[in-house]
Parts: sequence; structure tokens; C-alpha cells
Amino acid sequence: LDCIFRHVGTRRIVFSSFDPDICYILAEKQRIFPVLYLTEAGTAVTEDVRKNSLAAAFEWARMHRLAGIASGVQGIFGETEDRHDLVQQFMQQGF
Repeated sequence: LDCIFRHVGTRRIVFSSFDPDICYILAEKQRIFPVLYLTEAGTAVTEDVRKNSLAAAFEWARMHRLAGIASGVQGIFGETEDRHDLVQQFMQQGF
């Protein structure tokens, strides 16, 4: 982060990662640049439950005051109506 702060100049920076722990650390260590949690929204199941659904990704981002999440469209426009409701919830909470 020190290197980025020294060389950022007038650039706009957004940090992002598929690793929720990295997102948490980036958000805790600095509040200048937004941090997005990248998620596959459950399209690829892993042992880490934070990665297995759009709802889990949203809750993780909200809990840790991240700027938001970024997901492939297949994770958002899934076959269930619940995801559409969840997208509406994101928007209502400012994501």
C-alpha cells in the first residue's frame, strides 16, 4: 500500500480480489480507495462459504464496509427469482 500511496498521483484506483480476506485487509488498512469483492456467486462451489452464493458475498461486503461486489452475470441472472430480489436489496443499500 505504501508504494501505491507514493505513486498514485491523480489516478483513480479500485482494489478488488476474489479472496474475501484480502478484501477485508485492504479495507481495514486504508479507506481512501474503494474495495470490491469479486465473486463467482456460487457458480463454482468452494469450501469457503463466503464464495458460494451471491447472498454470502453481499453479506460479507456489507459487514466489512466494502464498496460493493462484482460478479459475472451468470451469478446474478440465475434461474431463481431470489437473485433478482437480492439485486434489488443491493441497490437499496447503496451497492
